[in-house]
Amino acid sequence: MTSMIEYSRETGYNMGMEYCDTILYRVRRKPKQRRALGKPTSETQAVVNERTTQSTVAQYLDAYTRQGVKYDLLWLDAGWYADCKSHWKEVGTWEARQPNFPEGMLGIKKLCDAHGVRFMLWFDPERVYDGTKIAREHPEWLLDASQELLQEPWFIGSHLFNIGDPEARQYLTDLISDFIRENQIDWYRQDFNIWPLHFWRTNDGENRRGITENLCIQGSLLFWDELLRRNPGLRIDSCAGGGRRSDMESMRRAVPLHYSDLAYGNIPVKMGFEQTMHEWLPYFKSKLFSWEQPDGSYSSTSPTDRAADAYVFYSALAPMVTLLTEATRDGRAFDPVREMQDIWRRAANLMLRSDFYALTDYHKNADGWWCRQFDCPEQQEGFLHFVTGNRCAQTKQIVTPCLDETATYEFENAQTGERRTMTGRELQAGFTESLPARSGSIWFYRMLK
Repeated sequence: MTSMIEYSRETGYNMGMEYCDTILYRVRRKPKQRRALGKPTSETQAVVNERTTQSTVAQYLDAYTRQGVKYDLLWLDAGWYADCKSHWKEVGTWEARQPNFPEGMLGIKKLCDAHGVRFMLWFDPERVYDGTKIAREHPEWLLDASQELLQEPWFIGSHLFNIGDPEARQYLTDLISDFIRENQIDWYRQDFNIWPLHFWRTNDGENRRGITENLCIQGSLLFWDELLRRNPGLRIDSCAGGGRRSDMESMRRAVPLHYSDLAYGNIPVKMGFEQTMHEWLPYFKSKLFSWEQPDGSYSSTSPTDRAADAYVFYSALAPMVTLLTEATRDGRAFDPVREMQDIWRRAANLMLRSDFYALTDYHKNADGWWCRQFDCPEQQEGFLHFVTGNRCAQTKQIVTPCLDETATYEFENAQTGERRTMTGRELQAGFTESLPARSGSIWFYRMLK
């Protein structure tokens, strides 16, 4: 069965609002999901390498706490597992690497509990690398692609786990579910760093084009269903190589925290991405850093200095954000975090209950403005969100918010404290904001009784 939505220029925006409501109802408002997805989440990412240990993770969390950072979640990324010798893609042994993690991942969960935060752990179960436990013990459950593809550097030594095989799926479900339960994982992050179509088609029989794909997709959904059934309260990040599994059936079971592998820190491109996410898939994550160069251009890779300033917060406004400022930096590097984290949290709380309106056209240009509105009609409050590109020469913008013409509203600039009182009719003539290039602002508003 295929789910479809008809889209046209005339109906597209309304369809987006209706779809957004559907996603919030089916995902955020499910009783089992409400506790996690009904509130904003600030996470910190621990990048794993051969030197990462339980002790270094403890030091990392302690450092953030000392700096006054209010985070809710630790994300431990790829590389924590056994048989990972030279590259994180060597997956297929889902056991904690030793001696780095003497208590397994339960030791990391205990650290999280001590800091009052939840724990998200990375997996890539549908990719299996040569020499790992699954490859050694169950080669009959591995699918190969053409020899030509398998000579590509990224795919050398890689196989696709045949999750469409009921026996294989049962094995994987038991393996991963038991690991989640025993280590008390709160968020299960599933990556998918392989091109499955080549493997599926290579393994189709004559006149059976698409059957392997069909069975594997059914298997992957059944796998998630069983993980959720066995582990009440579990949350799933669909990740999938950066937004490659954001179909409707997947979104009934998971959320696309990692919506793309592209342009983490290219702010104009990211602003374009995130407008689309707000319109269609409203619970996602944004990374708090910039790839901006001294000349105003954006590089294609992460700079050495990943500290977040106020502009980075304004340009990464999402229900979940990832702080990447190095824990070893001195206190001054965390000043913008301490200033902006409460503003972000207030905005994100509203964001999860609000209708979204794009007040400027979609674009990805560093010389423009991005203006958005989040309105919560039930609470009669919301906020206006303004961001300017780092090459923007236009210092003033006038927007028309979607508000009641018969009402009166009080606006407050979250960072400066400036206040304005305006009637709905006055707002029909426009709300004016003045900002220099590379700036942002949030104006919270409420309807006056």
